[in-house]
Amino acid sequence: MSRGIAPVPDGPVGHGRPAYDDSQLQVIGSSIDADTGELTYLAALLDGVADALREAAEQVAAARQALEASTSWAPASGRQAQLACRLAQSAVLEASRQADDVAARLRAAADAYAEAEAAARNRFVLRMPGAARWFMTDPSRTLILANLTGLNMLLRGQWTPSDPQFGYLLEEMSWTLTGGGLYPDWAPMADDRIQLLATVTSAIVTSNITVQRGFTPTGVELERMWRGYDLAGVRTGPVNPHGAADVGDLNAGISDLYHGAGVPAGTIRLDRVTGANGEVFWQVYIPGTQTQWELGEPDTGGPFGAAIANEVPQDWATNLQVFTGQDNPAQNGVIAALAAAGVGAREPVLLAGHSQGAMVAMAVAGSPVVRRNYDVRSIVTFGGPVGHMRTPDGAATLNVEHEGDLTPGLENEPNPVEPNRTTVRRDIAASDDPQDAGVVSVVQAHDLPAYQRTAEMIDSSDQGPITSWRAQSADVLAGDTATVETYYYVLRREEW
Repeated sequence: MSRGIAPVPDGPVGHGRPAYDDSQLQVIGSSIDADTGELTYLAALLDGVADALREAAEQVAAARQALEASTSWAPASGRQAQLACRLAQSAVLEASRQADDVAARLRAAADAYAEAEAAARNRFVLRMPGAARWFMTDPSRTLILANLTGLNMLLRGQWTPSDPQFGYLLEEMSWTLTGGGLYPDWAPMADDRIQLLATVTSAIVTSNITVQRGFTPTGVELERMWRGYDLAGVRTGPVNPHGAADVGDLNAGISDLYHGAGVPAGTIRLDRVTGANGEVFWQVYIPGTQTQWELGEPDTGGPFGAAIANEVPQDWATNLQVFTGQDNPAQNGVIAALAAAGVGAREPVLLAGHSQGAMVAMAVAGSPVVRRNYDVRSIVTFGGPVGHMRTPDGAATLNVEHEGDLTPGLENEPNPVEPNRTTVRRDIAASDDPQDAGVVSVVQAHDLPAYQRTAEMIDSSDQGPITSWRAQSADVLAGDTATVETYYYVLRREEW
């Protein structure tokens, strides 16, 4: 359940960011803290109240009739008592009518909310039931499908397909690779072939690469970097000395953790923010996939093995583990960092992650250990495949995605439409921003510079679901007078 909607002040949000046109944003969510089941339940309760009121009206009517029989003994007081009974009966019947009316409105609201959810889900993911499977049964048909996809890419003005296209094709390929129609419907995960394929692949990778290279499957070691970037000699303080005030600040904070900024690979960051009133909250930044292969670091197991599993736990083996809901070293590293930094049980926490870090943030917030010991109030993700991951209880969740970014479409499942979960999508190919004109591939659409522009549009938007997320996250967003103590932790896979 969400924590409800707090009053939202007028005016711009953030540290003096310019206003952006938010018409490019597709905002999917609800600004109303509503649950269709609860609405229906409340309507049923009101039905009971209305029935009870009608019974009370009947009892008042019976009392009035009894008074009429005795009015001749005391005419003045008897008539006054009869009038009082009539007024009471009328008031009770009016209350009953109002209860019926509210119950009907609640049922109508539940129906409208369910209809809105269905409409949002239908426009969120490309759905062509059985079409791709028909194409894949014959090589010539596969060529036709490839040409159709290429035509769409040409019309979009980018070199790669949209994420709904890719997710659907991946699902159909998974159906073929896992045995297709030969795999019985009652078998485990038969209804989710992407999950089945990812789980099988994860088991193979863990046994044949991760373990063979001398690492435990899920263990992690933690080392704190003192005074910011002292190991890299680049920076001695956080990117934002006042903490993150908005989505753009959070995106910039994650950018601060990639190797191009000078920080060692495998680093996460925790900011202990103290507000003007002395309240303490935490902002946690989690980067995406990082491999020794792309970093050019030496490796004795060959470049392919280094990309799949290496000492930096944000590798492809972890991608498979966290995608399939398994225990993984990146998630365990974030949880260990919460304990090492001394995060208090009553100190609100915000988690922000990109790509793999998006999945890790969702997994950390939903972890039983974290739910017992910490107070995660808000989650912000950029470019992560999180549609198949449940919304953590009590955490206002904002998923930011690009249609030209293939990563958010890997699961081929729409993000849940819930009161405390908002999805904001942007089609970069349809943007008239000159900076977006150069975004013509999946890599560029997935990178944080493109998400920075989307984040700043979100910060300037007053659309209801975004305003709702902002209000629910008010306790973990900083103001200009806040102060920050930054903790950098380098994660490394545990060796046997």
